[in-house]
Amino acid sequence: MEAEHIVKRYLGKTAKKNWKHILLSIEGVSSGIKPSFLYDYSCLEPSQLSKMTADLAASGFLAKENLQVLGLGQDAFLTNISCVKDTVDEIYKALEKGRQVVVDVSAHLEQPKLLEDETVQRIKDQVGDVLAQLQDPQNNSQAVLELHPQQGWNLSTVFGVLLGYPVVYWYSDVENCSNCLSMIPLRVYRVSIESDKPNSSSSAKYEFPNRHQTAFKPGRVDDTVHEHHIYSFSVPGALLPRFQDRIDDWFQTVQERTHIKLRITCESVTLPAVAL
Repeated sequence: MEAEHIVKRYLGKTAKKNWKHILLSIEGVSSGIKPSFLYDYSCLEPSQLSKMTADLAASGFLAKENLQVLGLGQDAFLTNISCVKDTVDEIYKALEKGRQVVVDVSAHLEQPKLLEDETVQRIKDQVGDVLAQLQDPQNNSQAVLELHPQQGWNLSTVFGVLLGYPVVYWYSDVENCSNCLSMIPLRVYRVSIESDKPNSSSSAKYEFPNRHQTAFKPGRVDDTVHEHHIYSFSVPGALLPRFQDRIDDWFQTVQERTHIKLRITCESVTLPAVAL
């Protein structure tokens, strides 16, 4: 199909294994099921991601008017601009009201913990800065919106906010990005399309609804793709009781964005090292 050729033209060898997941991620953003997609399969300039998205729109695969590429340092996000603004605004208001959203995983800690109030204020300021840049009318017409991080920004925290996670991590050592999650029991949540095959590990069809009537049509991405995770995030197991209600409410909100039945799974993992 033409969309496959477009992706492979921009991504080359990288796309041979991942082109279906890349297209599914792009369509998930376009449909509003997720606010953004971090392209981390290979080195790709934000301008190239913008051009690829424009070509996919020109082919009829998706509508581009609700999409915008964000550049943050060397990283590129494809965002549903209205959805990502709402997502960042929700996090900002949650922090403002004192709700638990962020976990402190600083390397000097023996165990992850909830953030202290002083640090919460710093993160609220960072999230507010991101929101202000997203809402700046001067950025609306730009093919690539370059976010300008301020000194002290924790990019792992900002990434989690932009990706729409209900719980995000923070650590004090922003230079080395070190954390205390080694050998800490984690609960890993994944959201995917509910399969119509009992006990199947792969989804049969993906057909995301699109507000502009350019959703996936049956067969556009065939059923040979392994299960595609729309979201994947973790929470320290010991802190899960503090976040369970938020995760439940978050999943209900995500489900309400689509008529497609989603499922959320959770498994326990303990890893020798966790990169954020």
